[in-house]
Amino acid sequence: MRPSIKRSLTGLLVAGALAFSGVGADARGGGGGHGGSGMGGFTGIVTLSCSVTTQPSGGNLTCGNSNLSPSSVDLTTAAAQSSTLSVTTTSSTVTGAYTLTITATSGAITHTTTVNVFVNPAASKNYTVSATTPSAISPGSNATSTITVAGNGGYAGSVTLTCALTSSPSGASDLPNCSITSGSPVALSTGTTSGTATATVTTTAVTADLVYPKVGNGKGWPGSGLAAASGALLSVLIFFGIPARRRSWRSMLGILVAMVVIGTLSSCGGGSSGGGGGGGGGGNPGTTAGTYTFTVTSAGSPAVTPTPSATFTVSVN
Repeated sequence: MRPSIKRSLTGLLVAGALAFSGVGADARGGGGGHGGSGMGGFTGIVTLSCSVTTQPSGGNLTCGNSNLSPSSVDLTTAAAQSSTLSVTTTSSTVTGAYTLTITATSGAITHTTTVNVFVNPAASKNYTVSATTPSAISPGSNATSTITVAGNGGYAGSVTLTCALTSSPSGASDLPNCSITSGSPVALSTGTTSGTATATVTTTAVTADLVYPKVGNGKGWPGSGLAAASGALLSVLIFFGIPARRRSWRSMLGILVAMVVIGTLSSCGGGSSGGGGGGGGGGNPGTTAGTYTFTVTSAGSPAVTPTPSATFTVSVN
């Protein structure tokens, strides 16, 4: 679609003193607008007309008397008179070079001059996307970039934005994330030719190792000695709970073995618990330091080819 273009060409002057030595130019080759007397002191009404005499193939620009204002001038005095030529194109006007011929007539006297008009191709309807560069941040902090969408050539529509990480330092861990947090989609119209959105980059914070304290100074859990004593007491009760007549060396040996087993199990449990008490929970170094590149991609409705996009970088200290 080609927007209407109105071109006004001024200075098409007819001076009575020049008596048609040229419409808009005198015999000395100067610009229009010269006055004075001479050339027989011509006076009268001069009628102006316009026609297209050269045009590109398929050219459809038109020019007539209605394109001249006024279309006639009165040279009954010596003062110079002027007329303005206005040429208007439409969205279907063929581009290229046109030659317009202006004819001045008064009775049997006729003179002409030409005006060259070039119709350029209309500006395409599209939009651009740009992004600001945030300040450097530390792991765990966020950064924001302002995304600007600007329409060209009268673009009217809706532009949806997305953001993604496209480049990172070699071997980086806990990579940052990017998302459009506000302003998308951006609405553009003839009255609103630009709009903004916000891209937010998030990073991972550094976390320290978690060290669990040893219980009982590494000598086992507090209950281990108690368990051994309880086992010994139980064995004694069992021993004395057996009638004296039934006590034998076999019974005493069994009780002794039971006491040894209970004490051994209690010691192993305490040692194991004490040794495990000094373990750590593991830390996280956070987002790796370096420069990360993010790309903001657009999706216009109506679509634009190629698809506009923008990039910005974030430095993590």
